[in-house]
Amino acid sequence: GPILLAMLKDELAQPPDPPLSHWWRGSKMLHAPGKLTPDTENDTVRARKRWRLRRALVHSLGHMGYRDAIPTLIGMLRDGQDYFALAAQVPVALARLEAVESLPELEAQWHHPEINTMTAIRAAARYMRREIDREAFEKIAGPG
Repeated sequence: GPILLAMLKDELAQPPDPPLSHWWRGSKMLHAPGKLTPDTENDTVRARKRWRLRRALVHSLGHMGYRDAIPTLIGMLRDGQDYFALAAQVPVALARLEAVESLPELEAQWHHPEINTMTAIRAAARYMRREIDREAFEKIAGPG
């Protein structure tokens, strides 16, 4: 737990992932002209998908039950700057950690604009309010 949390904090201290300036449709990603073209203005080193490592760390800390990660996870939720695949994992990890102290922040983001993140936020809040049981929560959250 402590090593994974240290890794997560180190990742969070890095410059943010570069923003995407184009929508990337999977089937057109490499060859489409115009707005569907991959974002070539970004530095390829900075454009690495570091969010995948952060997501794996968040997921692991939640599954391990490492409660020392709660303040960092609440900070990530509050910051709201992460790619949706990572942002949606944060409330799931908080729920798995039984982090009831995160309820005010979860409730403040009840109407999150990204659907996957909103679904995770609502499921986590409902679980921690005991409106649904762990089995129902895990069914919504999924394995990964």
